[in-house]
Amino acid sequence: MPALHPLTEVKALAKAGAFEMAIGSALNRIIPHLQNGTVGGARTFAVAVIEQLAATDYSETKILDDRTDPKRKRKVAHDEYGTKISTELARAHLDDATKRTWYVKLTIRRGPPRDLYVLSLHCLERPIRREDRTTLIPCWKE
Repeated sequence: MPALHPLTEVKALAKAGAFEMAIGSALNRIIPHLQNGTVGGARTFAVAVIEQLAATDYSETKILDDRTDPKRKRKVAHDEYGTKISTELARAHLDDATKRTWYVKLTIRRGPPRDLYVLSLHCLERPIRREDRTTLIPCWKE
């Protein structure tokens, strides 16, 4: 089953800068590994990772509580990806070019405004089964 959110739209929103990132499960987990350890550096890295995602990196869609709903009655569908970034991307952004396996969880918020929400972007913590029936194994730990 393919990802719920079209990857072309996900990439277009990221490239346009129309996205937010979770603080705990994205920003705070990226910044320590960046050459440019800033929020701006994390956003630039996130765009680069999202731009190189392939449909075969997709793992599954998870339905989670909407954290903006105080009663937690609304649900949000997030697509999960496991990806191995290129050595060039790692060298350009990270403090160690061997940190190449990443976990991404995201959703498109229908708005207004319509934007991308990156709930998770961090090291791949455990093996993840992907759409192409391969299993990506983590190659580093935080």
